[in-house]
Amino acid sequence: MLSRRAVLGGAAATVLAAASSVGVVLGRSSLDTVSEPVGVREETLSETGYRARVLGRTRFTRELGAGSANHDFGTTNFLAEYDRRASLGSVSERRLGVFAVVSTPQARMLGLPLNPIAWASERRLVELLQTRYDGVRDVTPVGSEEATVLDTPVSIDEFDAVGRVSEGELPLTMHAMRVESRSDVVLALALYPRALPEERPVAFRLFESIEHG
Repeated sequence: MLSRRAVLGGAAATVLAAASSVGVVLGRSSLDTVSEPVGVREETLSETGYRARVLGRTRFTRELGAGSANHDFGTTNFLAEYDRRASLGSVSERRLGVFAVVSTPQARMLGLPLNPIAWASERRLVELLQTRYDGVRDVTPVGSEEATVLDTPVSIDEFDAVGRVSEGELPLTMHAMRVESRSDVVLALALYPRALPEERPVAFRLFESIEHG
């Protein structure tokens, strides 16, 4: 059900130091921004049985303007993905719990947002991040719950979904949230089988244990 794919670009193999720069190249304005690292506290991972699967950079580029007024805009995001393996009924042991968190720069030019990822709605976030998982469909909002992430009150949205496994279809629960932190926006997604309601408080512990910077 849960296969590894690129999200918002390709994940780098190593963690790079955060930096940002603005330059002019061949008469074209070039803006590059890099987010700060983000992840979940190690003690929470140890207590919940989640493990790191992907830690690295992802890149998004776009071009704005036309002719001599063109601007090249690039943003480098940080992705941390964790999972927990488990068995469920006839479903053999596999990645049944997934938690992903992304930091992305709040880049602006002349007061306008340049990074559409940073300003995506939670529903759009779910659509972006679910591309990492084969067979996830029928995503339907069902409600929200308040929590504190990075010392900020946030609303964590909940969705029902359906996943495909070799044994058939698997009803899923998804949670998504966004919060502004320093010069970045932090986006996070939790995904687990609906038949494992005990994963819900675990997912919220992961949200509340996010570290940034």
